[in-house]
Amino acid sequence: MAAVLTTGAPFRFTASGFSMSPFIRDGDAITIAPAPARIHYGEVVAFVNPFNGKLTVHRVVHVSRGGYLMQGDNAPEQDGYVSRRDIIGRVIRLERHGQARAARLGP
Repeated sequence: MAAVLTTGAPFRFTASGFSMSPFIRDGDAITIAPAPARIHYGEVVAFVNPFNGKLTVHRVVHVSRGGYLMQGDNAPEQDGYVSRRDIIGRVIRLERHGQARAARLGP
């Protein structure tokens, strides 16, 4: 994904898991675009979790000088703070059963 996004092209894949339910459900198709220069509170982003090395798609729940605090909408715990370099893209489109869903991508 990171290699595709560095070319400026979006990357589409099928989400797995339930940590972002009901916004993103297991099996939904999500499109990730390269991350903008500024990441804002409420955005849903793809990042490499520095604590476990896994690609994760979660929401920014706090922005500070120390980084971006991430948490899944359906996750009981926060992921912790990640740096800007860990964020590789943001969700720009969501499809469920072939139908585009409302882009509730903000706070």
